[in-house]
Amino acid sequence: MFLGNTSNLNFAVNNLPNECSHGLTVTQNSLIIKFSGHYYIYCSIRFRQTDINSPTKSYASFLHRINSGEPERTGVLLKSVITGLKSSKDTTFMGGVFFLREHDIIQVVVTDSDSVDYKSESTFIGLFLLASRRTLMPG
Repeated sequence: MFLGNTSNLNFAVNNLPNECSHGLTVTQNSLIIKFSGHYYIYCSIRFRQTDINSPTKSYASFLHRINSGEPERTGVLLKSVITGLKSSKDTTFMGGVFFLREHDIIQVVVTDSDSVDYKSESTFIGLFLLASRRTLMPG
C-alpha cells in the first residue's frame, strides 16, 4: 500500500514509569514488542489547520507494523482520515486488537506532520497486552 508523502511521528519518551513500558522497548518514534500476544493498540492525533486556503484538505494517520523477519506481516494495521478541519480540536482516534510477535515494531505515520498538535492530552499512542501464550498456558 502506497502511503504517499508521509512521516513518522516522534513522541516524548523521557522518564516513562516502568509500568508504562513493561514488555516494550520505547523509542522516540516506535514501540518494539518484547512478548508475542494479542494487544489492544490505540492512537489519538489532533491536527490543526495550517493551510487556511485549503479548507477541505485531508489529514491521514496510520498505525504501521514492521516485521523485518516476515516482510509479509509488515503493513498498515489501522488508518484514520479527517477532511476539512472545523476547529483546532479535531482529533482522529483509532484502536483495534492485533496479534503482535516479538520484535514487531509499531509506528504512527501521518501525511502532514507539521499539522500535528503534540499536546500530550490530544496526541498519543498506547497499547496493552490482552493475552499471550504465557498467560494462557498453565504452570
